[in-house]
Amino acid sequence: MDWDRLFAVAEARVAAVCESFPDALKAEVEAVPCILERWPPEGLEPDILGYYPAFENDRVGEEKGPIFLFLGPIQTSSEAWGRDFGDEVERTFLHELGHHLGLDEEELEERDLD
Repeated sequence: MDWDRLFAVAEARVAAVCESFPDALKAEVEAVPCILERWPPEGLEPDILGYYPAFENDRVGEEKGPIFLFLGPIQTSSEAWGRDFGDEVERTFLHELGHHLGLDEEELEERDLD
């Protein structure tokens, strides 16, 4: 995999998404770090695209963030699904950000962010 390209695309897409939010939401979004990793660590599913550790059992915990995006699985999945890598980065970021904002899996699915 061309990791330099994947990281550059992912950084640009996350920054563009964050910039697109209204000012009232930007401060909240910018307070949550987004960490880009090649692959998930041991203990997580090897094909998981993103992870928000403060969200468990359909509730947000006390600690906020960070949002993790796993570029290897995003790239592999986007190829398998015939989708654009940058679009999948954006979609995964929004999914995990939704957890930060308190949305559960059903609510994310309703917003086409499953």
